[in-house]
Amino acid sequence: MASENIHGNELPCGCVDHSHQAGTSHCSCEDSYALLAEVLDQQCSEEKRLLLEHQLEACPECFRILGIEKEVRHLLRSCCHESAPTALRQRIVTSIHVSWTISE
Repeated sequence: MASENIHGNELPCGCVDHSHQAGTSHCSCEDSYALLAEVLDQQCSEEKRLLLEHQLEACPECFRILGIEKEVRHLLRSCCHESAPTALRQRIVTSIHVSWTISE
């Protein structure tokens, strides 16, 4: 169910205005998307983690995106245990080398 902002426009994420108050700190949906990687990688401060947590409580779309990010990371971890075939790795290295040489 989408919310409406003060002008009566429906917002697809269910937020009223795409900004929420997290304690005394302000966090928008766009801000929370940027914080997701830091939080999931455990590379952020406690303040940033709490800010994102409050945003996720206030916005169903931000919460949904967090779930997607977690699932993608889980799939990558479970699928990335195999090495690429030697021929494929060599083609990639050659392609990178050629691209880098051309850009010089």
